[in-house]
Amino acid sequence: MPPGPCFPREATKPRPGSTSRRSLFDDDAEGVLEELDRRRAVVAKTGPGTKSKRDRLEASRNYIAKRVAHIRYGSLRRRDLVIGSGVVEGAIKFVLAKRCDHGGMRWIKERVQAVAQLRCIVVNGDWKAFERFVHERQRLAAVLNAAPSRIQQPQADELRHAARGRT
Repeated sequence: MPPGPCFPREATKPRPGSTSRRSLFDDDAEGVLEELDRRRAVVAKTGPGTKSKRDRLEASRNYIAKRVAHIRYGSLRRRDLVIGSGVVEGAIKFVLAKRCDHGGMRWIKERVQAVAQLRCIVVNGDWKAFERFVHERQRLAAVLNAAPSRIQQPQADELRHAARGRT
């Protein structure tokens, strides 16, 4: 059960005499820990439902305490950065799932990583720069090894089509 039932609705309002309510969105994780400790201390040790309430408060406190250094929600929001994982999950779906997640497809780690890198290059609009980089690298390798370059235009086109999800 989530820790919400431990906090009555009126407890979310500022206490009389306090300057502001303690909140993770105010970058006050330590203050939230103090408040959880205070609330746990006033919950009776015996009685119906008190063990469950104490356990939920303790679990919430332990969760936050382990992550205090990483809980900077207020400063992240002030810089207009996303806190949740929805944006990342959406990007994964757009970049990878459209290309790699079709019925009957099986991938090994190394190959899906290569496809992911190519998809990121395509999605970011960097394909021409990538193409120049690969050709320059191949040209330098050919000069250093006194061997002919192996990448020709048809192969580059095949790579581009593979990265875009075409065959």
